[in-house]
Amino acid sequence: MIIDTLNRSSIYSGAHPYFEGAFALANKLIAENAPAGKYFGENGVYASVSEYDSKIKENPNYENHHDYIDIQIIVSGKETLLAGDTADTSIAVEYKPDIEFYYAPECFQSITLDGGKFAIFYPGDAHAPGLAFNGVSSPIKKIVVKVPVIK
Repeated sequence: MIIDTLNRSSIYSGAHPYFEGAFALANKLIAENAPAGKYFGENGVYASVSEYDSKIKENPNYENHHDYIDIQIIVSGKETLLAGDTADTSIAVEYKPDIEFYYAPECFQSITLDGGKFAIFYPGDAHAPGLAFNGVSSPIKKIVVKVPVIK
């Protein structure tokens, strides 16, 4: 898991051969104020722009992906995400194409993201996104870029 700001995203281009294109796609969507929808880049990279109200949940679902790395970018608003290692929990819902759900990990981190910040979740990083910051639901605009795992 990586947490940082978009203005420093270029330092991660060496972490995966498709990250440079993934961040370029995200920055283009932000510059164009792209509406909610799905957008395609190169090399199987795609992005989903969504707008929603953050959720107030006591027992959120933790998701994990095998085939894609998530780059979750907050365009506007502020949300909390919870994250932990899948090794510290067990599967609640078996793997279906690109997603499985886990029970809350024994050890997890609370992450707060607001405009211009991102989190990268690799396979094995169970994460519960879209949660209300300080228990107060608010409007969020987010881009989730899916980067294929190279196997």
